[in-house]
Amino acid sequence: MTGARSLNTRTRIALDHPVDVDGVRYSELRIRRAKPKDFDAIQPGADLIVGMSFAARLCGVEVDVIASLNPADAERVGAEVDRQIDRIL
Repeated sequence: MTGARSLNTRTRIALDHPVDVDGVRYSELRIRRAKPKDFDAIQPGADLIVGMSFAARLCGVEVDVIASLNPADAERVGAEVDRQIDRIL
């Protein structure tokens, strides 16, 4: 299993199971640091949708990319997003 590593202000998550969305192959995601204004940009809704929207925003990808992730990769991405949220709360 591959892990996360910091790369400047983004954390790189290598996907063990790359996904193809709209003709683009994603073999890694780079998660930037969360900012307080990111919370304002997310619309209220079901926890799963809000979480995927927030992860997509921090990764700079469409929600479809996050929704297409293998559960193991999604768990690692989610754990890093949680760390980013904890940094600003």
